[in-house]
Amino acid sequence: MTIRLLGEKKTLEARRRKIPAGGHAPESFAGIRRQSIQARLFEDGVAKLEGTAEHIRFWGQRTYMELVNLHFALHKIPLLPGERIRIDFLCIAAYLWPVWQSVYEACRADERMKVRIILLDRAHSFLEDASLCETQAFFQQEGIPYISYADYVPDADRPHIMVYQFPYTKGYEYFRKVSPDLVKLRGTRPVYISYGIEYDEARHKDAINFLHYHQYVQSLAWRVFVMHEDIREGFFRNCRTGGEHVHALGHPRFDVYARKAPPLPEHIEAVRKGRRMVFCQVHHPSDHDSRYAYRTHSLPVEETIAILLWLAEQGDICTVVTLHPRFETWAVQKGHTTAEAIGRMKEAIRQSPNAVLHTGEYQSLLPYMDAFISDQSSLLLEMAYQNRPVLYLYDEPLALKPFAEEIFAAFYHGRGYGHGLADAQAFLQRVRCGDDPLAEERQRMWDKYFSASDGRIGQRIMEHMITALHIEGSNSA
Repeated sequence: MTIRLLGEKKTLEARRRKIPAGGHAPESFAGIRRQSIQARLFEDGVAKLEGTAEHIRFWGQRTYMELVNLHFALHKIPLLPGERIRIDFLCIAAYLWPVWQSVYEACRADERMKVRIILLDRAHSFLEDASLCETQAFFQQEGIPYISYADYVPDADRPHIMVYQFPYTKGYEYFRKVSPDLVKLRGTRPVYISYGIEYDEARHKDAINFLHYHQYVQSLAWRVFVMHEDIREGFFRNCRTGGEHVHALGHPRFDVYARKAPPLPEHIEAVRKGRRMVFCQVHHPSDHDSRYAYRTHSLPVEETIAILLWLAEQGDICTVVTLHPRFETWAVQKGHTTAEAIGRMKEAIRQSPNAVLHTGEYQSLLPYMDAFISDQSSLLLEMAYQNRPVLYLYDEPLALKPFAEEIFAAFYHGRGYGHGLADAQAFLQRVRCGDDPLAEERQRMWDKYFSASDGRIGQRIMEHMITALHIEGSNSA
């Protein structure tokens, strides 16, 4: 059976209008604006790609990926001599901006690159999350230029590279123009920089494997950049397209910490009043791979609420609380609590003279903290970078990759279900007394895993992409 690839299926606008071969469009056609024609031709191009995708997807997901990669090898957009590299960054939410901020900044400052940000805006979003509403305002406030997804026509500029911030295939059902499979069929190179830092071991958990390794972004990427070789090994074991496209160059999240931290925001400094500061990050209650019904990796929501309310009462400590953007939605939808209970908790924190409920950018705050409390959040590794006491709370403990086991060994650990509040109280007493028996272990861990974070990880990722593109060009010449 012959597989019809891109270009063989005739779906052009002229054909739909029954314009004869070699003939001319009717007089009324001449009056249509050029922009409208381009839009219609682009729609035809998408329809062609969709038809190609549907046809070869019939053969199964793994075969589909192999065929997409084969088609890409034949039709990838070349880097012509003297041409600037066109690179588009896809952004779905402001809270994910630190994922590749330093890569974007390095590219924007380099005259060899032509950079754009494409905002996958709320109007098309599949995430029911209030923070997404703030994304446009974030870019406007920071003075960062962007293009809305609705106005984005990738064929008009034919980017060499498209950088993904968010991996989940389902999401691109709503943003089909930039779905990794269609992007790669066009000849653009998808690049993924992990939005989380995968420290949990997914080898025996099908659901986590699916999220970490089997999405189109990870499987079809031209390059994937990860923090550590342990994560790259996970791709070799689990990813349907292997791990040759994965490179461990460190994580760009850490670049910001090599710079001098800006002053604390005034509203936090006004609450601090010279007191010690604790940063408490709460993840959402993910229970997709729990071994027991109604158990999660994070503490039960009622325990989390009790901890936050208790912290807000501590007069000698200033606590900065951040909630995962999907915490409330997941907790309510999964029946762990009610919207009213979370609303009362938030209001109590806002009214407290000892606590701040913080949203948005968090990295500039971490260097000022004396201690940290968290559960399964990827921020645990950014907390570890600060080389201060960290309390790791859990219900079901995560299975960790080898490098993460060493990092987590330098954390203070809770005792799981039913002990969350007591563990937080004991930890805060340590902070008050300066009792820190893990200080030396934490310093050894830092020297091993974070001393190379010199603020140039984003620069190195950019240089890797430029070199790889030039090598491709020389090999095809």
